Amino acid sequence: MTSPLPSTPGRGMPPRKLRKGTHSCWECRRRKVRCLFPSPNASICTPCSIRGSPCRSQDLVDSPPPQRERTHAQRLDRLEELMQRLVERILPDEGAARELRDGRFDEASSMSSTSGTRDNYRTPQNADSAATPAPGETSLGLLLGPQTPDTSATLTPASGSWSNISLSCGLNATNDISHRLHALFPSQKDMTIITESSPGTLLLSALFHSDADGISAILNRAENIAAIPHVSSYPSVLAKRLLQLAICMQQLSPSFDTRRLGLKVPVASIMVHIVSTVSNLVISNEDLVANFDGLQCIFLHGLWHTNAGNLRKAWLTFRRAISLAQLVGIGPGNVVHNPKSSHTPSSLSHDKVWYLLVAFDRHLSLFLGLRIDMRDDSFASEESTKNDSPEEKLEKVHTVIAARIADRNHAQSDQGYAITQAIDYDFDTGAKRMGQSWWSHSSPGLCETPEQSWQRRRRLMIQIHHFSLLVLLHLPYLLRDPTKDRYTYSRMTCIRSSRQILTRFISLRADVESIFSCRDIDYAGSIAAITLLLSYLVHGQAMIPISHMQQDEDCGLIALVKDRMQQVAILNQDKFTQESAQIISQLLPLLDTDSTSRMALSTDDNASETIQLNIPYLGLVKICLQPRQKAHAPSSDVVAEPSTCQQVHLPSHSPELQANDWDIQEFIHVDEAFADGQDLPTLTAEAGDWPFQGIDTNFWSLLQSSMGVESDDFEPTF
Repeated sequence: MTSPLPSTPGRGMPPRKLRKGTHSCWECRRRKVRCLFPSPNASICTPCSIRGSPCRSQDLVDSPPPQRERTHAQRLDRLEELMQRLVERILPDEGAARELRDGRFDEASSMSSTSGTRDNYRTPQNADSAATPAPGETSLGLLLGPQTPDTSATLTPASGSWSNISLSCGLNATNDISHRLHALFPSQKDMTIITESSPGTLLLSALFHSDADGISAILNRAENIAAIPHVSSYPSVLAKRLLQLAICMQQLSPSFDTRRLGLKVPVASIMVHIVSTVSNLVISNEDLVANFDGLQCIFLHGLWHTNAGNLRKAWLTFRRAISLAQLVGIGPGNVVHNPKSSHTPSSLSHDKVWYLLVAFDRHLSLFLGLRIDMRDDSFASEESTKNDSPEEKLEKVHTVIAARIADRNHAQSDQGYAITQAIDYDFDTGAKRMGQSWWSHSSPGLCETPEQSWQRRRRLMIQIHHFSLLVLLHLPYLLRDPTKDRYTYSRMTCIRSSRQILTRFISLRADVESIFSCRDIDYAGSIAAITLLLSYLVHGQAMIPISHMQQDEDCGLIALVKDRMQQVAILNQDKFTQESAQIISQLLPLLDTDSTSRMALSTDDNASETIQLNIPYLGLVKICLQPRQKAHAPSSDVVAEPSTCQQVHLPSHSPELQANDWDIQEFIHVDEAFADGQDLPTLTAEAGDWPFQGIDTNFWSLLQSSMGVESDDFEPTF
């Protein structure tokens, strides 16, 4: 310990000038502590006495502090050497970490990173990664991260340091994502069993291709779905195959024997984990999906949500895909900006993907009551459809008409019925092109091949979609004033189309047990059954009489649909078909048209006389089974039902009922006070929390619109 020195000025050293009030010594000033003396005559302050350091007054010239002993530097060198060994054991890629920090990449590696091949997305390796760190670049510094970043390098674009650091992070992250995705695949044996057992394989094989390729090409592509990509594949390629696998898992029959697979957890759990991981790692990363494979990934993700019943999330997914497609140059009038892809897609593939995105977006928008976004109809032009099959042309007609129906529903126009008639004319024109035989309802044959079965199911799906659009087109006029002949055509079209849907629903659901296969037919079947039952509100008033034979046929048809929905609900534990069957059961009393007791709907209705349906975001729908009937002379005429989808025979004259006698609110009333309840599902809730997803809200909203009378109330000429 150095002996304390007096604070008095030394010999030969002139005293320094001090500011008034300065009493601290040099050491206390350097340490920024209060300099206190034990007594007024003490020569050494208390802090210096405790530390054993020299106490020199500031009126003397300060001497430099003594240098550290050599042993301190040796100890630090020893510590650094130990840390170096520790880093070499824990972080073998020290060279790569150093490159990540300083942004030093080989120029050739940086140039080749944009070539589009999967090998260029691996982490670059430096030959001198194990070399001794440069001064100031110790292993401790690598662990702690950069302490003094070079601001000029990060802010100056010419230096390239910032871009290199970002590129390095991207390369390492991409490689890690590929490994994590590849680890999700089951064994090749399980992959083959799943794809061969699932009906979704043929759907996926034909999805992005034209009918002109033929069924043999579809079967060949189905075999490729079972192939597992290499671990070095780009993440969007791996994600695409994983989503294809998830859709195949989704559409497995409930009776599928999972013991054939070597899986330790349920197939459904694996499927959900795959979709969740792909969504988090790839779908949500714009840098990884900004290419053709990535665009297909987003579409497959939306398709999976659609089959799962998550229609609102599917709608959001397709909207995002449409925006991304325009960014990468896919769409009418765009030039593809060389997207990274596993192959070079043809213009046909681009056009098909674009059409599918627009078609699904319009389909969901119409059923959910949302507005159409993309209004381009170039896919349905004569030039674009010259090589299409008749089925493909009809599907494109449906897509165009879906947008027109949605626009009509949201338009505040008094020409709504005129627009409806124009759309119906185009419907009829497109249907006639298929020929009368195409619309026949065929049953599965005894020796039907898988290819024939797939083609038959596809035809039924197109037909169901066609009649569903007709129902939604004419639904606002189902319960309009029956004294006006102008609405008879719309009412009869709704009734006839509903029957066509229900007969095909029974046939298709008897053939396909999984709810995730042909999920749209469940929505169509529910809408058709409710529409047919509600039409009896008019029949029940003897305004439009119906034959007892037709009434019995409708009763049996709806009973079969209800029973089939209950079976599907039990087999798949599905809430939508279960709730649909319950609603149909509630509405079945509407088929009884022989009731003589009538009473008006009021707020104190008896529960047995009023059906109540709680529709989220709309309110409480009350349907009166026995509304008040004003006196009128019933007609004995029976409306002849059309025998084909192309012919409708209107009645020769209206029933003898005055126009002011008809009040739809005697039958249906919506109490909007219940629309803002506390138990409403979130707007993006999945099927488990909101089975109808808003389809019921849109249905009753369209039906409620028929309570008003349009200003263009003139008699049409047919």
